[in-house]
Parts: sequence; C-alpha cells; structure tokens
Amino acid sequence: MRRKLVDFPLEDWLGSFLLFCLLVLMGLNVILRYLFDTGIAWSEEIGRYLLIYIVYLGISTGIRRDSHIHIELAERILSAKYMRFVSFVRKIAVAIFLGVVMFIYFDLIGRFSYLKSPSSQISMSYFYASVFIGCAFGLVRLVLSLGNEASGDRNES
Repeated sequence: MRRKLVDFPLEDWLGSFLLFCLLVLMGLNVILRYLFDTGIAWSEEIGRYLLIYIVYLGISTGIRRDSHIHIELAERILSAKYMRFVSFVRKIAVAIFLGVVMFIYFDLIGRFSYLKSPSSQISMSYFYASVFIGCAFGLVRLVLSLGNEASGDRNES
C-alpha cells in the first residue's frame, strides 16, 4: 500500500489539470482578441498565477523522480554504501530547507491576506500559498522517500 502511495503521481495530475486550464484560458483570450476585438481583462494575471502553481508543484515531481540537481561526480566516486549516506543527508537538508520555506510562507500568507490582485481582485494570499503548497507536497514526497529508503525498499523509477 505504501509503495502505491509513493508512486502515485498526484502532483503530475494536478499540474496537468492546471496546465489544461491555463491553455483553455489563454486560448479563449486569443480567440476573443483576434476574432471579437475584446479580451478577458484578468486572463493574463490568472494565467501567471496558474503557471506559478505549476512550477511549485514541479518541486514534488522532481523529488518523486529524483531528478533535481545534484552532484553526479559523487555517485561515480563513492561506493554504494557511502552514496546512500550522502543521499540521506541531501534529503534531510532539502527537507529542512522546505520546512523553513513553508514556515516563512505560512506567515506571509496571513500578512498578505488583505492585499488584492490588480485585475481579478483575488486575495494575494492564495497566490503566496502556491509556495507553501508546493513545498508541502515536496516535503511529503521526501518523507515517503526516506521511509522507503529506511525500510530498504528503493524506487528506481
């Protein structure tokens, strides 16, 4: 059961859905501008925020696939035993970083709740929440990955 939870690409599905929404919104705006000489005033702003959510969900996807930047020279030089230790330390450092970023942005979400976006008039706290949500997804992926490594079950996908 745990293995399926680790492998389930929830953030990929969310990112794909948000990308589809972005495509529909931008496509509709292009059609309205060129065919009807009008447009949706808030479409570019919402499109930008959708793209920001997609990028921060990518943190979790990169962690799940283990495709974030890391030093490959260490993999070539060190033995498998030491590489597991280096990988563990790297994941702990990333988890601490994500936790600190989440802590900072949790405070910022509350501080910017009174600000409204210029054209859509949506609270800016929803957009600052993208960083918090992306880091939270990433932290969950890291914890699941560390749990797999601790139990000796390694996912090579």
